[in-house]
Amino acid sequence: MYRKIMAPNDGSPNSLNATLRAARLARHHRAELRIVRVSNPTILIDVLVVPGDPELQQKAIDDQLASDMRDLEALGRKCRRAGVKPVVTAVLEGVPGPTLKEYADASGVDLIVMASHSRGEIARVLLGSVTDYLTRHTEIPVFVVKNDIRMTDPDEAIFNRIVVPLD
Repeated sequence: MYRKIMAPNDGSPNSLNATLRAARLARHHRAELRIVRVSNPTILIDVLVVPGDPELQQKAIDDQLASDMRDLEALGRKCRRAGVKPVVTAVLEGVPGPTLKEYADASGVDLIVMASHSRGEIARVLLGSVTDYLTRHTEIPVFVVKNDIRMTDPDEAIFNRIVVPLD
């Protein structure tokens, strides 16, 4: 049913949980799994690195992007060992919601599996919700994984119930 499943992963335990569920779905459907992280290191670099030193800033940005890619590649290897093939990893730069939408559209993704970080109302207003953005701005189905059960392996990803809201 699904050919390409995208799992946005920000490095948090909640997104790992969602990525492992996406891996199980990908294995079941023999679908390609795309594990994607949107990094925006320039925001932190501008605050933490001495302004006015472009070389030092660029090195810090490059180091952050390389670290993000190593994390995703390790997660990709874990998914491959669990029988998911193929697995594609990508680190993108930009604003998370729109960047993920553009990537999913351009890559022909037909399912997005992602975590709900369960921020409070104030934090959601101030920080925004990538999950909310994607559910509202893409035509691709978004499978939102609740964060109440933690997993460490794709084989643990058991679905007891799925809620399908209809309009």
